[in-house]
Amino acid sequence: MQTSATKPRICISFPGLNYLSDSPRVFSTLPLVPHLEKVFDVTLVFRKLIHTEGLEDHQCLTILDPETFSERERRYRHGYYHPGLLSGYKYLLTDLEQFAQKHAHAFDVVIEKEWAYLGAFSNLFSRYCVPTVLLTMAEFEKKAEPQPVWKGNPIKKSLDWGTNQATPYLRKRWMHNASAVIAETKQNQALLASHGYLNPNADVRSVPNGINPTVFFPRSRAQCRNELGIAQDAIALVYVGSLNRYIQEPGPLIEALGREKPKNVVLHVVGDGSQRQQLEAIAKHTGATAIFHGRLPQAQVATYIGAADLCLAPYNTSLFADGNLTVSSLKVPEYLACARPVLTTACDRMNYMLGNGRYGYLIDNTIDAYRHFFRSCPSLNELRSKESALLTDLSNTTLREKQIVWTWRDAAQQYIEVIQGVLSGSSRLPVASESGRLLIQR
Repeated sequence: MQTSATKPRICISFPGLNYLSDSPRVFSTLPLVPHLEKVFDVTLVFRKLIHTEGLEDHQCLTILDPETFSERERRYRHGYYHPGLLSGYKYLLTDLEQFAQKHAHAFDVVIEKEWAYLGAFSNLFSRYCVPTVLLTMAEFEKKAEPQPVWKGNPIKKSLDWGTNQATPYLRKRWMHNASAVIAETKQNQALLASHGYLNPNADVRSVPNGINPTVFFPRSRAQCRNELGIAQDAIALVYVGSLNRYIQEPGPLIEALGREKPKNVVLHVVGDGSQRQQLEAIAKHTGATAIFHGRLPQAQVATYIGAADLCLAPYNTSLFADGNLTVSSLKVPEYLACARPVLTTACDRMNYMLGNGRYGYLIDNTIDAYRHFFRSCPSLNELRSKESALLTDLSNTTLREKQIVWTWRDAAQQYIEVIQGVLSGSSRLPVASESGRLLIQR
């Protein structure tokens, strides 16, 4: 590895991620890297690379060696790695252990991004006295589908049950060994504290996602609609995001739109995912006026947001511990940065981001709740009033000060402070060492 004699060497690791450029966890990390690279030598570490688009300007390593892939591993193209009890055990004790042993002296700080076994990777480096930082999103609720006793493989069911029981205990144990923890939101930080995940001696702070201000900013609605061919008199709803129907769940909203058919309302869906065809089928079956545009470049995404009267951010809160959505949304800050009001799921995090309803509407993510909303759609005057409030609070920096709409540079500064604090508290001296072959090198 080529390193700078004057810059500390940091590793940002994604042990549960097979790199795809359109992964949300990539979207929420890569924008930080150019700002971090002004202070540190940064190396990104993934489980494996499915492709390399977007990594051309970054130093990168993989935990798995592509030359030793099994045929099954070569065929596995999913972005996320979901370890089972046996596969996870092997991954921890073989692949991660070997990587840590090989690269223990290559980094001055190891940062580990959210995955099922958060803390396992950095804990291995802690054994070599490398200070560590954990980046955590949420504690997810593992809810098994109810099945008759006689149905399913009893061995697999037992292993799945054992994994679900062991994971929270292991995460808590590993997280206690971290030098610092960065939670995506204050809600996530509070939940971790209340459930005993945090070491009282560790530096803990919340750092939500940022936005790119050169892309997401207030635009002329009329001009955006002219560019996209959207009628000026239409009431345009815009959803931007995943169509996997996991954390983001637009299904109930699309069905409610089809059932109610509010006059002159059209939904523009920007994004892609494994359940796109299923969502398109819901729209077709119910007669919802919904247009699916697929995945688009950020500049065009911002144009659709600019064309909107109301932007949508439906979430499945049942996936989270205590039903408390704790992730830092990517889409909602971008909507707000464009001065467009938001309809989102009622929860503490979204209530904070929408200023207790000042910038939009909070309802349950259910078909009935959306049907009620569509029966009494807010007037355009009411929507414009919320836009005016947004423009005011964007210009007077209220949203930036509350870390609701702030830049990736703002977020990176918080990361820099945490990393420098960890370095200043470490007795370990940087050791120059060859860290192995770089798959991509600046």
